[in-house]
Amino acid sequence: MSTENKIKVLLITSKEALRDLAFGVLLKHFKSTLEFVCVATQQEAFEMIPKAPGEFQIIVFENQGATPEAIKPLVELSKKSVFIMCTPDESTNASFQFAGISFDFASLKNFDISFLTAIKKHYPNEVPEEGDGYIILDAAALLVINPLLGDVFVKLRDNHYVRLFNKGDVFTKEDVEKYKEKKGIEKFYLKKEEYDASITAHTKRMEDLASAQGTPSREEVVKEMNKSTEIVRELVSRSGFTPQAQSMAKSSVAMSLKLLGSKPKLSSILTDLKKKDGAYITSHSMMLGQVACAMAHKVGWNSASTYFKLSMAAFIHDISLTNNAVAAVTSHADAKASGKFTDEQLKQIYLHPIKAAEYTLKFYEIPSDVDQIVAQHHERADGTGFPRGLMSKQISQLSALFIIAHEIIDFVEQNPTLPVEEYYKRNEAILNTGNFKKIMIALKAADEA
Repeated sequence: MSTENKIKVLLITSKEALRDLAFGVLLKHFKSTLEFVCVATQQEAFEMIPKAPGEFQIIVFENQGATPEAIKPLVELSKKSVFIMCTPDESTNASFQFAGISFDFASLKNFDISFLTAIKKHYPNEVPEEGDGYIILDAAALLVINPLLGDVFVKLRDNHYVRLFNKGDVFTKEDVEKYKEKKGIEKFYLKKEEYDASITAHTKRMEDLASAQGTPSREEVVKEMNKSTEIVRELVSRSGFTPQAQSMAKSSVAMSLKLLGSKPKLSSILTDLKKKDGAYITSHSMMLGQVACAMAHKVGWNSASTYFKLSMAAFIHDISLTNNAVAAVTSHADAKASGKFTDEQLKQIYLHPIKAAEYTLKFYEIPSDVDQIVAQHHERADGTGFPRGLMSKQISQLSALFIIAHEIIDFVEQNPTLPVEEYYKRNEAILNTGNFKKIMIALKAADEA
């Protein structure tokens, strides 16, 4: 199917989360400029389509039990469009067939993958198969995934690749300057089968470290956690939160918990916090899990299940973000007022707690509390947080503890010479309410088990 320079997309749904997911997939993968129009109901679409200037090349809509007869008037209204129907499952898809109409499906169970697959069928030139059997990584990812998981190539033209590095080589900041800044090369390629095999081997290594006798060194855990976080983020951005990504997340959390031990001391963890280990997203995720678990121990919530929930929430909570400056934002209102971020970045900041919660819902065998923790991790006791502006009594206990841990980390990093007690003092009025109160009483106690 040929494409225009600008592709017009109509999205019919009342669900904001579905709109954002569809936007995200299209904006990430399409080369052409996209123009979006959104309506909440099919009735609004019926009224708007005849009046809209130009054809809609793509119409995406959610089907909540409608029959083919009910859908037919919509497809008859814009016969040249590509229709993608979003359904809870695939059981009824076969009954939706319309002669002469480009009609496809996206399952809400694995929307990222099924929606992109449907788009590729009709716009192969806009969304080409990734790298002809290769996967694409940027320079930032290669810096973390060291030594390299496989041979690294650059693409000169279609189906022609040149090897730059061998498996096991170390990619350095000097290489970034040489290839990205001086030669303008931003995309690097690894053979998919070699990359997948290396990920499996890395996951096995993490599992072995977690189950081995003795405790791994902090340096070893930090190195492997940084690598795992970057790999999982790449997998999520490419294919969604796949079983492969989930296995690596679990093995990473298991290794972090082993390093932490059963009786983590908050004072020791906060001392380690002043050590800068890697980029913000990776180091922050690991440290957040450790601080939260140490706080939980001091409060008396010291079960292995609680530690696992908090550590998994820490690993996942920023996984949809790739920009360290964006991930470091603590207040959406402050970020907006600063003028430092684009509209798209502000949108990413605002929505990432919701996206993290959606990832946990796709996770096999994960405690239900984790989705609530990550969904609420930017809320605040006084209602000034985001995305929902919840008050202290509306925030769960584990979420409240996770929020305080997040704020303590930010406070210590911004005020390295001040004791953590200063944080308690400055925030006492706000945090002495709802599910935050018990946590603050325990944290301010002088004795630590």
